Amino acid sequence: MQDWLDRLAAEAAGKIAILSGDPASQPFLPAFSPQAEDDPPLVHYHFVPKGREEEPFREWIWHLAKAKPPAPSEKDRDRATGQRPAEVLLFVSPHCPNCPSAVRMVSAFALETGLMTVHLLDAFERPELAEQYRVRSVPTLLIERHLPVVGVPDRKQLLALLQKDRPAKVLQDQVLSLIHSGHVSEAAGILAAGLDPSFLAQGFQNPTFHEKLALLTTLEEALEISPSCLDSLADRLVPLLSSEQAPLRGDLADLLGKIGNISALPALEALCQDPDPDVAEAAQEACSLIRAKARDVEA
Repeated sequence: MQDWLDRLAAEAAGKIAILSGDPASQPFLPAFSPQAEDDPPLVHYHFVPKGREEEPFREWIWHLAKAKPPAPSEKDRDRATGQRPAEVLLFVSPHCPNCPSAVRMVSAFALETGLMTVHLLDAFERPELAEQYRVRSVPTLLIERHLPVVGVPDRKQLLALLQKDRPAKVLQDQVLSLIHSGHVSEAAGILAAGLDPSFLAQGFQNPTFHEKLALLTTLEEALEISPSCLDSLADRLVPLLSSEQAPLRGDLADLLGKIGNISALPALEALCQDPDPDVAEAAQEACSLIRAKARDVEA
């Protein structure tokens, strides 16, 4: 990348300066961040733009050199009040026909509103990141590394998603939709990436058999990806151990054992005396798992 930057500076004949920054300030390396004068950079490239991506990059450089950012509209300022810019990842590819439009859209939006900073990533150069964030096609945009938007977003859509507290609610709705439609692996990936799972406790209140099965499968897959991702759910599940439905009590005991949060241990110890032998057995096994996990932590 450094050789490419040197050639870019030479081509610009003094109109572009290449300055070194602190690598610790970037979540992904390598990186270069075009900026105008002393304004903070809004778009960060983590690959050398080539193919279809070269044209929007050159347009962005020209725009920074020639134009001053317009003042945000009153509505945009209202939305931005009290908010730090959202971190947005945009996965693209030099051969993708729609990716240049996505780059232009999010770059212009970031410049005009100040609501987000953009990290551009080549999905094929960084397959480990594409896999980590479950990117299956390009362009894919992830708001705060969680909320995926596939395709070219429009301005209205971005404004709605970036409202304060809106991304979390959108993510919750998306997880529920994925679970109900049978796409449990995708839902598990979002939970494992850090979404607070507490809202899912309500799904265990009078579920159908298929709803319960889909929910349990999602949560177990999330635990396989990130063993601690459901810790905040444990306290919400404990009161449900008093359900009148013995199968649900047993399933929740089993799940709490897999979560392994020691806060659930007193309720599970009490459940070991459940009149239903299957529930009592599930509770005993869960207690054993939690105690074993606690011993491992102490060791």
